[in-house]
Amino acid sequence: MLCRLCDNDTTCDNTNVTVTLLSKPPFKIAGSSASVAPTSPPKRPHCGICNRDFDDNRGFKSHYEKCLQQKEDAQKDKDYVRKVEARRNKAREPESPVKAQRKPWEHPSPLKPRAGLQSKVNVPPKIHSAPDTQAQGSQAHSSPVLQSQANLGDIRVEYIPSSNREEFCIPYERVKESLGGRPPWYPFQSRADFEIAKLGLEALNHRQLDALLSTVQRCISSEDTLSFKRSSEVLEVWEHAAELTTPFNKYDVKVPYNGQEHHFQFPGCSLWDWAMELVDDPNLIQLFEWDACKMSRYDGEQFIPFGNEPWTAKRWWDVQESLKDGGKPLFFILYTDETKLSSSGTTTGYPVVARITNLPEHVRNSHSFGGGRVVGLLPDVEDDEGEKGKPHFVDFKRVVWHGSLDEIFGSIAE
Repeated sequence: MLCRLCDNDTTCDNTNVTVTLLSKPPFKIAGSSASVAPTSPPKRPHCGICNRDFDDNRGFKSHYEKCLQQKEDAQKDKDYVRKVEARRNKAREPESPVKAQRKPWEHPSPLKPRAGLQSKVNVPPKIHSAPDTQAQGSQAHSSPVLQSQANLGDIRVEYIPSSNREEFCIPYERVKESLGGRPPWYPFQSRADFEIAKLGLEALNHRQLDALLSTVQRCISSEDTLSFKRSSEVLEVWEHAAELTTPFNKYDVKVPYNGQEHHFQFPGCSLWDWAMELVDDPNLIQLFEWDACKMSRYDGEQFIPFGNEPWTAKRWWDVQESLKDGGKPLFFILYTDETKLSSSGTTTGYPVVARITNLPEHVRNSHSFGGGRVVGLLPDVEDDEGEKGKPHFVDFKRVVWHGSLDEIFGSIAE
């Protein structure tokens, strides 16, 4: 029995008294009037992002990190949309302040005559009222001097006689410039920039958009090529790739409960076939470690054993020694997380991830080929409100999950 003050044995050297632990708080120390208040019950882990409570710390850290990452991604997406809206509103604002108002007809025309064209017309031609037929589309007559200076495509501007304004020609090049203005995709530098930004806004988060832009830039710099032109081509290649990997099968797991037999669908793949897929790969086979070994470090007086990979552990050594005819062990690591509910088609469940222990850490813990692989989805057993939390119902859920794992363990059983 330990002292609650100094963590020593029953007799405390500091107080020379015997500590008596009572069954109910507060706890009193013999020979003293001091009392120790009872400790409050531990608080349940709570995620302040999604307001979810956890019974214990299992899976809470990974759940909180995932929630935090999703929150940061959502905030980045909102900031991006806010910046786009700000640029769009700024583009709609007038580029220059409005000048002092005056009569609209006194404003100079935004279109000026061709430089040097009107200067060659020493005496502006007298403009007479055009006949009514001109308003109906008939050809108008212009000054012979002005007509001689005009080029193909130039626009002649002729004002009403009462305005006392001279007629002039607008060069065709200036007409094209005035019609051009800002492109429809402004303020984006190109149409492709706008279309990718629009796609990202509609369907991609911040990280997915970064990945897409990185792929596009590699193709632009000729570091890679893109052959897909339609989504059907992408799906066709995915189907072909699926045929090269270990397929999933659906198993019917039967578990009795309360006098009834319950059926659960468990999608899973053969552990043995998946392992052989890695062992037969020419790029991975040279990385496999098949033999146990011991490692130790000399500290100046003796060698101190240590381990850094699974094959340096004593358990591996003992297993390999027990094998006959120089057999080599192949180890698996399997784990699942009850906080990560995934879906595949119409099936939902908890993913079971497998790793090959014979591969080095940087390979087996990676997200690339040779790393972790989802080999099954444990059924999501719905909670019965009348049975939830009861020991026999908790055991029932465990039997369902263990029975599901037995289906994939069967491929590596003797």
